Amino acid sequence: MAELKAAHKTHQGKIATLKRVMSEVISTIVLCFRGYCGNQCAKNSYVCSGNKRQAKNFMPANVKVKMVASDQEVLKKCIEMVLGPLALEATKLLTTTQKC
Repeated sequence: MAELKAAHKTHQGKIATLKRVMSEVISTIVLCFRGYCGNQCAKNSYVCSGNKRQAKNFMPANVKVKMVASDQEVLKKCIEMVLGPLALEATKLLTTTQKC
């Protein structure tokens, strides 16, 4: 949600732009869970600057989740429930409800 709110503010709610940039954000979040907080976070994240000090605001220090490819796909699909194109369209005004 932090990524969504920050991106929404940065791009002033322009849904087409949000849909475009969120695909990179989703990939970056997966990398971050794998322990690769760095260049990708600095480049694509709206809340993490890519340094370990910033990362600890969102994940415990030195967390590195060991995932196989199928685990990464499951995590990506879970994140897409909030940041994917269909979810962004359903919640484009950031007025989420349980129905959305």
